[in-house]
Amino acid sequence: MSTSRNEHVAREYISGAEVGIIFEIDTISANDNILHPRADISQLSSMSDEEEILFFAGAVFRINSVQKENDSTWIIKLTLSNETAEQMEQLMDGIKEQLTSITCWHHLYMKIDDWFLVKKYYKILTQKYSRKDV
Repeated sequence: MSTSRNEHVAREYISGAEVGIIFEIDTISANDNILHPRADISQLSSMSDEEEILFFAGAVFRINSVQKENDSTWIIKLTLSNETAEQMEQLMDGIKEQLTSITCWHHLYMKIDDWFLVKKYYKILTQKYSRKDV
């Protein structure tokens, strides 16, 4: 889900719509050690004034309030749930566990379905490690 820190930008996107919805999302977490399911891509965007934030698929939000601003605009206040971060950490732990052994790299490459990439990394691995390691 693409969002903006700039409310003016969000309002530009809903201008002229029969019904527009502005989501105000609180993403502040008390725990800075958790994995945050969002990415600030402002510096990567050709329109940096949009202050764009991407939320990862599966992000979970809690609805705090729904307010009618006028006949065509609603304001929905959300809070990003820590449940999302916990699920992401579990997923990352599972991936790390699967990739701890070099023997499982070939399974990853098979799933990538990019034979050029598979060949490239297989060559690097076989040059760097002995046959018994690979």
